[in-house]
Amino acid sequence: MKNSLIVTLASTTILFAATAFADNGDVAGVGQNGTSNQGYIQQTGGNGNRAYIGQVGNSNLAMSVEQGNANQAVISQNGSLNQVSSYKYGDRNITSVIQGGNANVLEPTYSIGNDNYSYVTQYGNSNVVSQGTFGNSNYSNISQNGNSNQADVVAYGNSNITNIGQIGNSNTASISQGAR
Repeated sequence: MKNSLIVTLASTTILFAATAFADNGDVAGVGQNGTSNQGYIQQTGGNGNRAYIGQVGNSNLAMSVEQGNANQAVISQNGSLNQVSSYKYGDRNITSVIQGGNANVLEPTYSIGNDNYSYVTQYGNSNVVSQGTFGNSNYSNISQNGNSNQADVVAYGNSNITNIGQIGNSNTASISQGAR
């Protein structure tokens, strides 16, 4: 069986769920309820990668690409016009995203290395997170509750820990860790 799976769906008002299992232990699932939603999963090579996307609302976009072994992405969006991009290259990287509201964006999130963990939770409208992790054993937790909040995180090297919590409107946080 080919080690690559691409799933793109535009659902109507009924819930459509697709789950695929590959011989190498990769698992991919998409569930969408609403109109004009797009889910995209690609698992290239490696073993034991898992990606799950669930979207409720309209015009949401989610993407996850795993290359390596035992990577995991869990994306859940409830609302409309939300966007997530997540890329993992290496082994045992985990990305978990929960977005509730409208027009929330998780700009391309990169995990390049091994054992990196990224958790993003956004509730409200027009919140934006941009995140990149380049190294090993990094941990990032970003939580935004309100409207028009911005968080930017870049971690280089190993064993960086980032926690951002923003409540209210129009808050901005930017963190850069490690040496390039």
